Amino acid sequence: MRHNNRTLAVTLFLLVSLVWPAPAQSAGGAPPPKEKRGSAEGVKKARKEKEQAPPGSSQETENMKAAMEKQNRIIEELTRSMDQMRTQMQQQMNEIQSLKSGLDQSRATADEASRKAAELASLPDQVKSIEANTANISKNFTEVKKSADDAKKTSEGAAKNLNGFRFSGDFRLRLDSILRSSNQSDAAAPVKTGAVQLVRARYRLRLNVDKTIDKYIDFHMQLSTGPINNPLTMDQDFTSITTRHPFFISEAWADVHNENRTLSIQGGKVQEVFADYSRFLFDDDVRFNGFNEKYVHSFADGGALKAIELRAGQYLSTVPNVAIVTAGSPLQSAGAALGSIGRSSQMFHEGVVLKGRISDNLSHEFVIDDQYYRNPNQIALASTANGFPVLVNPGLGLSLSGPITNGTGSGTTTAGGAIFTAPDFNVIRLGYRLDWKAFESHPKLPLTWNFQVARNTGAGFLRDAFLTSLSIGQSKEAGDWRFLYIWSIKDANSMISQVTDDDLGTGTGTNIATHHFRVDYTLHKGLVLQNLLYIINERRPSNPAQAFFVPVQRGTPTLLRYQGQLQFTF
Repeated sequence: MRHNNRTLAVTLFLLVSLVWPAPAQSAGGAPPPKEKRGSAEGVKKARKEKEQAPPGSSQETENMKAAMEKQNRIIEELTRSMDQMRTQMQQQMNEIQSLKSGLDQSRATADEASRKAAELASLPDQVKSIEANTANISKNFTEVKKSADDAKKTSEGAAKNLNGFRFSGDFRLRLDSILRSSNQSDAAAPVKTGAVQLVRARYRLRLNVDKTIDKYIDFHMQLSTGPINNPLTMDQDFTSITTRHPFFISEAWADVHNENRTLSIQGGKVQEVFADYSRFLFDDDVRFNGFNEKYVHSFADGGALKAIELRAGQYLSTVPNVAIVTAGSPLQSAGAALGSIGRSSQMFHEGVVLKGRISDNLSHEFVIDDQYYRNPNQIALASTANGFPVLVNPGLGLSLSGPITNGTGSGTTTAGGAIFTAPDFNVIRLGYRLDWKAFESHPKLPLTWNFQVARNTGAGFLRDAFLTSLSIGQSKEAGDWRFLYIWSIKDANSMISQVTDDDLGTGTGTNIATHHFRVDYTLHKGLVLQNLLYIINERRPSNPAQAFFVPVQRGTPTLLRYQGQLQFTF
């Protein structure tokens, strides 16, 4: 600004110098005294001198006047020019100020853009930080939920715990229907059979008591309802007027194991060491007196083969306590030689289970085992009127009114006899199980496929059995569904009917071909509505020529059995 004012002043001075006329000299040649050009005092003085000047000087006066007017015009023009220049300068100043404001705004915008660019540059780090925080929050939530669940389980466990004893159990209400038509009016029927129409209500109550004595020893006991003369069921019929039903020891064992439980030994009234509740080898309600052992070796890599289990069981069925078998002894009717010692009936069961993983969601299991019976005819003898007083009553300490019911069905050499058609029972089984955890879209629908095949190498005919099943769903939380289908065939000499499943055969465990359908719906956690349907047909008729007799023969009309039940678990 100062530079512009200085330039303007110099310009004005030069213009005035160029247009201002030279003053007239006096007669003596000396210049007149200097006065301010264009000033008001100079103009007044010039007028006074004009008035006082002699007449001869009018021409000079006119010249002076013209010069003064010219000077005034020049001054006016210079004033206008100065005003214009001031206006231009103000406009320039305004433009400069506007440019400065724009520059400041541009600088601010640039700074904002730089700041935003810096923020954008740091955005990936912020996203990673947010993801890390989200993961931590999710992990913390999972840990908190797990802690809450653990606390709930601990509180529930404490509520069930009394001086170290843990209590659990279940209660079941069942509607049981067994229906079969009669074929006695059918002249072409090879076997005449009467109708069966049994519709009854039943219940089952089981109470479990467990206690950890120390890190090496556990104890377990189960009390259960059920008729004392039928080891294949714990159901109690709604009958017997208003009498009270008995409550018996169903399970009782001690479990000794190492600290990591890779090796365990059980003794007492135990579950069978290969029991899988598949309705194939053994009935779900059967318990054996004796011992079993299990050794588990796990592989650290957890690949296709995760673990190998070695299992073995030794069970005692009878103790006749007969030093010498004499004529007329019930043991003689079971094949014992006269004069021999009355031997016990025992069963030995050994095998291997291989467990592996195909993928994160898919696992499988392969089993091979062998069960061998010593003196198996004593099991058949206990199902006869002559045998149970010798083989059953002494162990109970009371007298049953009749032999063990249900479970007959394996071939015997005589109708209702105590000697099995199969000379021996050495049952070899192969089994395979495939488990799919669940589909991502349906996490509550796990899938299990099971296939088992068995052969009694101690028999020469009708010695095979197989079962396949497919299960979809689960029964854990309210709203869960489970669907199960089983198809099974058990020939009459394939296994001992008195210990295998009696529902697939209904009163007979072998010589059957059965389709089994089951649908479960979970009404509430711990409460499941179950529906079971069995379609049963007999496999073979009796054949005296082969010393082969079965209680229910081929040609008997198809039997239908329906079970609708409510299962309470506590």
